[in-house]
Amino acid sequence: MATSNKRSISERQPFDLSVQKQINDDSYRMKVLQLDQTEDEVDQRFLQTALELGINVPQDPETTLEIVTSNIGAVDLDSAPVGPPVQPPSRTSQSIHTASDSSIEQQRHRKTPSLTATSITSASLSSASSRKSNYVKVREGFRRMSRLHRRKTLSADVPFVPPRASSMLRAVRPSIQPRPVTADQLPAISHPQPHAITTDEMHTLIIPHKHAKSIDYNPPPPPPPPPPPPTSPPPPPPEEEILANVTARRRSISNPILKKLHHAHLQEQIRFITFEASQNHLMRTRQLQHKRNILAEYQQRQRDANSRHTEALNNLEQRQLDAEVDLNRQLELERQACDTRLRHMQAYCNPRSTVQGMPDRVVTKNDYRQLEQQYHIRNGMDNLHASRINVLREKQGKQTERIMAKQEAELEALESEFERHNDELDVNFEEEERNLQQEFAERKKRLIARWNLAELIERRKLELEKGVQYGPLPAVKWSHDSNGVRERRDERMRGENAHEVSMAYDAMNMI
Repeated sequence: MATSNKRSISERQPFDLSVQKQINDDSYRMKVLQLDQTEDEVDQRFLQTALELGINVPQDPETTLEIVTSNIGAVDLDSAPVGPPVQPPSRTSQSIHTASDSSIEQQRHRKTPSLTATSITSASLSSASSRKSNYVKVREGFRRMSRLHRRKTLSADVPFVPPRASSMLRAVRPSIQPRPVTADQLPAISHPQPHAITTDEMHTLIIPHKHAKSIDYNPPPPPPPPPPPPTSPPPPPPEEEILANVTARRRSISNPILKKLHHAHLQEQIRFITFEASQNHLMRTRQLQHKRNILAEYQQRQRDANSRHTEALNNLEQRQLDAEVDLNRQLELERQACDTRLRHMQAYCNPRSTVQGMPDRVVTKNDYRQLEQQYHIRNGMDNLHASRINVLREKQGKQTERIMAKQEAELEALESEFERHNDELDVNFEEEERNLQQEFAERKKRLIARWNLAELIERRKLELEKGVQYGPLPAVKWSHDSNGVRERRDERMRGENAHEVSMAYDAMNMI
């Protein structure tokens, strides 16, 4: 019994929260939504249908119906082709640079292959050994071409080509290329690669001017101008747009399919409000019943404590009376013994009371002194007995006061525990109420989003079937006055419950 009385409020809960939440979800699904499937499955089916019809729904792993906007008129019903995702270049990926002006000009006039590959260079982060091997290969090829060119110049003359400063500079020093950008928007570090030198550039660098002939140079034609951007059709006038929207809305309102859908949403709203009110009423009833049970339990505990205290006081009083009776009996025996001794001493000290045939006795002063002392004992015996009785009664009174103080402390501890448990219950009930309100707010938000998406799907089907535009239906309105009425009703119910609990608490104190 003592172990059960020391349980906390959380252990006294008559129901499991997880089981209760599952029961509430199932009741909400069957009574309000009237669905055989779960909400997640229904939402997934709606999203899949919307994507199949070409409705733009954000495709994020965490996408739910909550991100569908309540302004369904602003949602785009046109199918927007989603292009392949563009992968940003990474630090280790190859970067392709455009060729310089000189290389482009040389490619237009001649098709001479270069020693390495093309003008496409890559900023690679390979090891130092690979870069060194590439450089050695280019240097060996450059030396072989130089030896071959010297042999040809000894046998035949080569026409003179006027060297260009920009071409010579580009041949000696590679063009500065922009750094590629990686995925984290940082410029990658590009290592310079050996520049590919063509055979004509080698001729220009090595041939002496005195053996060359002049050749006319024709610059390349300028590039054609870029085409003008496509002109978009002018936007319609605002009057025509407003008229089209009004016509689309009237068409949606008069459509039987959309009217049936809107009526179903209204019926679902009524069921939602009814279910919310019933859940609030059940919560209030359960909380009130829980408080009544706690109050009845503490009242029973207080009655048990009072009866136990009364019984203890009665037993104490009985023991005290028995102790006083025993003391009086003992004092009476002492008085009788004192009187008997006094009579014997008086007869011994009286010479007239001699018996014939008995030897004469001699009464001494010591005998008279003892007789006098016995008289003093008899005369002071009443006061001595009264004082002993008073001492016993005082001791018994202090013992009674100590026991009564202990009993009062026990009752005060019981009362403080009752008040503390009431405060814990109030805190838990307020938290439960907030959780219930938050849960219904989330359900309401999800329900409205599902309504909007269902309306978008039906409008899209009608537009694809009939080829005309359908506007959004009037939004389902939620009365804010009902919330205020419910709050006032809850406050009144809480006041009545508090008054009832306080009356029971006062009655318990009177007991």
